[in-house]
Amino acid sequence: MITIFLIIGMVAALLFVFYIARRSVLSGQTHDELSRQLAAVDLAAFRNLVDPNESRYLRDELVPAAFRAVQRRRAIAALAYVKAVAHNAALLMAMANRARSSPNPEIASAAQALVDQALQLRIRSLFLIVKLWVGIALPGLTVSGSSIIDRYQDISSGFADFSRLNRPAGNADPSPNS
Repeated sequence: MITIFLIIGMVAALLFVFYIARRSVLSGQTHDELSRQLAAVDLAAFRNLVDPNESRYLRDELVPAAFRAVQRRRAIAALAYVKAVAHNAALLMAMANRARSSPNPEIASAAQALVDQALQLRIRSLFLIVKLWVGIALPGLTVSGSSIIDRYQDISSGFADFSRLNRPAGNADPSPNS
C-alpha cells in the first residue's frame, strides 16, 4: 500500500516538474525584453561548487563539522547558479518558441533544437535544485551538477547560432552566460 502511494507521489512530482518546466509566463514579451532578462552565470565558479573532486578534497582536509558547514554554504551558492540556469533556460525557450513557425526552415529548425535543449536543461535544473536542497539538509551528501554546466555551455552556443540566424547583421544578442 505504501509503495502505491510512493509511486503516485513520484508520478505527481514528475508531472509537476514537467508542468513547471513547460509553462511560459514570458510569452507576451519581445525577444529584446527577454534577452535583457538573461542572468549572468559564472561557469567556472559554478563548476567549482559542484565538483565532486573539490568536495573530496574538502572532506579530507577539514574536520567533519567544518566540512558540513562549508558544504552547506557551497550548496546554497550552487543553488543560486542552478536557479539562474533554469531561469535562462525558460527565457531561451520563450525566445525560440516564437521562431519555430518561421517561414525560413533554417531558423525554424534552429529554434526547435533550442526549445528542445532548453526544455531538457530546465527539467534537469529543477531536479538538481531538489538534490541541492537535500544536500543543504544533509551536507555530507555530495551533489554533482557538472552535466548541467556542460549542457548550459552547449545551449549557449546553440543560442548564439540561433541569434545569428534570427538577427540582421550587426545587431548582436547577449549570450546567456555573459
